[in-house]
Amino acid sequence: MKNRTSEKLQPFIKWAGGKEKELPIILENTPLNFMDYYEPFIGGGAVYASINAKKFFINDKSIELINLYNAIKQNNTDFFLYSEKIMKIWKAVETLCNSHDEFETIYKKERNGLITKIDVEKVFFESFSRIENRLSDIIKTEFPYHELFIKEVRKNLFDKITRMSSLERKLHTLSDNDLLLNIQTGFLSGVYMYFRTLYNDEALQSENPNLATALFLFIRNYCYSGMFRYNSKGQFNVPYGGIGYKW
Repeated sequence: MKNRTSEKLQPFIKWAGGKEKELPIILENTPLNFMDYYEPFIGGGAVYASINAKKFFINDKSIELINLYNAIKQNNTDFFLYSEKIMKIWKAVETLCNSHDEFETIYKKERNGLITKIDVEKVFFESFSRIENRLSDIIKTEFPYHELFIKEVRKNLFDKITRMSSLERKLHTLSDNDLLLNIQTGFLSGVYMYFRTLYNDEALQSENPNLATALFLFIRNYCYSGMFRYNSKGQFNVPYGGIGYKW
């Protein structure tokens, strides 16, 4: 008998209400093979990816999600190129963070009373100004609003460093590894917020649907807990999920 669980495809997108945990029970109570498989609300496709059928018919209320499945089905070159560019930027910022330990040094100096909280802000912005050219090289001309990209990374990194200090006083001192991971989270949170802004840009969505679909895939996989939440303007406003989120 064919072992479906060992050969099944893995869902490529995080989706609230996904059935990955329930799969063993679902598969135990379904036939090994189907002629036709119908999925009215495909979501992340955990069951769909685990079922053997001659023909598949899938649907969902989310137009963005169906656009994503169609882009993959059609092997849409532009969609895949944009997805690769997004991840190239993500990885480049991650590498930049790992190659610059001055922010960790600044934090430790404040922690040990070697500089004041007021001086932290001054020293931070001086240090950040020295990597702005590197950030500009990373974003290049692939996507719009380059100044926003740098602004979001700077803001989120500084906010993270500030919050770490407050949390340490309330809880416990972070290990060197946890400190590094938190700083990396600050960097990557800025990248996420930049791409979230592009995702919420209605003009961009209309003018470049392939980029919009790539941004949708990125946002779904990196937003906190796979949540759906929108503000009064209809803009998606879920924050970055954190350092544990990998694509």
